[in-house]
Amino acid sequence: MPDDEEIKKRAEELRKRAEESTANTDRENWEGCSFKWQPTSEAKKAYHNLARIIHPDLALDAKEKEKRHTLMAKLNDAYSAGDQNLLNKLVEDFRDSPDLISGDSIGDKLVRAIRQIFQVKNRLQELRAELLTAELSELYILRKKVSAEMFEGRNLLKQMAERTKTHIKKSERRLATLKDLNQVQEDYVKERFGMDISAFR
Repeated sequence: MPDDEEIKKRAEELRKRAEESTANTDRENWEGCSFKWQPTSEAKKAYHNLARIIHPDLALDAKEKEKRHTLMAKLNDAYSAGDQNLLNKLVEDFRDSPDLISGDSIGDKLVRAIRQIFQVKNRLQELRAELLTAELSELYILRKKVSAEMFEGRNLLKQMAERTKTHIKKSERRLATLKDLNQVQEDYVKERFGMDISAFR
């Protein structure tokens, strides 16, 4: 049977190891967060090409300058965030923009109209995809269940809240039991070995 000094020494060693492990984990987590996005050559090329085309200084009037300023802000945000998909989308959107067609001939107006129709069709496809994503989300599924239960005269959210309260009460009772058990063990160690182990928590 180990004596009190041996137990104290072992407890001290374990405490030091735990502190070192915690310090190492914190350092690793901190170093892991220092990631800085490195743009790919494709991202740089897309950014510079689009910036050259949409720069606000190239605008012919104030309205176009404001529109270009907004596009340039989106471009800078996408580049800073490293969002290659958004960069590609901005390039595609601007490449097909009706605003690039200047002139008042029938051909120019026709090309602008075709591009506007193309933009509207693309936006409708994006909206359909967003709607599908929303309808597949957990929150939407829950909303449908709540509506179905309400139609049947039941309140699903109230039932869920009651179940959650019951789980919380059970967890609180279990926590109180564990605290009591822990206190009994601390008292035993203090009485038997003369050690206060509350500092190890």
